[in-house]
Amino acid sequence: MKSKAEIDKFIKLMVQIDKILDEFVELSKKKPDNVLNVFKLQLVNTVLRISNEILDKENKPFPDFEEFGDEAIPSNSDVVMILSQYVACLDKFRHENTKKNDDRDWVWVIKGKLSRVYAPDPSHSILSNR
Repeated sequence: MKSKAEIDKFIKLMVQIDKILDEFVELSKKKPDNVLNVFKLQLVNTVLRISNEILDKENKPFPDFEEFGDEAIPSNSDVVMILSQYVACLDKFRHENTKKNDDRDWVWVIKGKLSRVYAPDPSHSILSNR
């Protein structure tokens, strides 16, 4: 991580992407092949853009994928597949950027150094259980 602001952005993203994924999992159970409307497509692409800003090349799920295009509108199941991959990679990224300090508390690593910003225990997911 580069800063406390980036950590805050990351945490907000994790909550948002998790809840959006929950919604699409439910939609996909009912109608997996239904395509998204423009509003939902914009929301999904927004969280994908933020994810791509945070994740480095090694942690992105697909090196050439940035967001869904307007020319081929994705289905509910397409969104579930992609967001699931991003959630997994973001969780891995979180694990890589948290460490225990001398007091045995989990903290974020900022610019390669332990910070004073407390982090959740990486063995506990901050995501909902699917």
